[in-house]
Amino acid sequence: MYHLLSGRTAGSKLSLVNNIKRINNNTLSHEIILRGSSTATPDKVEKKGWFDRLFGVESNIAAPSTNRWTMFVPAILTHISLGSPYGWSAISAALARDHGMVVSAATDWSLETATYPMSVIMAVGGISAALVGKWTLKVGVRKAMLSGGALFGSGLAIAGAGAHIHNAGLLYAGAMISGLGYGCAYTPPIQALINWFPDKRGLASGLVIGGFGSGALFFTPAINMLADKFSQMPTYLGNTADVIMQEN
Repeated sequence: MYHLLSGRTAGSKLSLVNNIKRINNNTLSHEIILRGSSTATPDKVEKKGWFDRLFGVESNIAAPSTNRWTMFVPAILTHISLGSPYGWSAISAALARDHGMVVSAATDWSLETATYPMSVIMAVGGISAALVGKWTLKVGVRKAMLSGGALFGSGLAIAGAGAHIHNAGLLYAGAMISGLGYGCAYTPPIQALINWFPDKRGLASGLVIGGFGSGALFFTPAINMLADKFSQMPTYLGNTADVIMQEN
């Protein structure tokens, strides 16, 4: 810069200095505009759809007036639903005698085959919960819960279809899909409550996990009630009164 100025007249020097100042001012203004503006122009701001409004990351921020104790209700209900496979023992015996009605037939599954789907759900659920942990934190509680609920419910529906047509492969495929949903939906309620209760983390996580463990307490009676209502097996003995009359 010194050599450029020294070889010119005073007028040239003044003109060159003014040009340098003008360039610097333009550069500074350009930097200020870049720093103070977003990457998108106001006319091209992306509008969020209803899905992003309901399940996006921003939807996980509650209003300041939200009562944090109400967060226990959806969290515990979610884990009670995820604990429903603990009531699988209520239907495993019925699946093992699906064709035989009173006792197992030759075409029926063994009791081990009818019992293992619960183990598959729990095993796949534990592995997937460890693998998708970072993903659930990235997408937020609502989107993770939506994904987990869709997978868990559709997996149970597929397993039910497999039991209906007596297809063990379809039954186990549904159990694996339910396990993936269980893994996606297990961690977010616990993490959300820990964030809501930084002063009572043990209480928050303990109550939610307790709901998961009590899934069989709610679903086993429900399964038995539905089975008694919609699945009436023949006894081949007739009514009690008829049996007594025949003995006489």
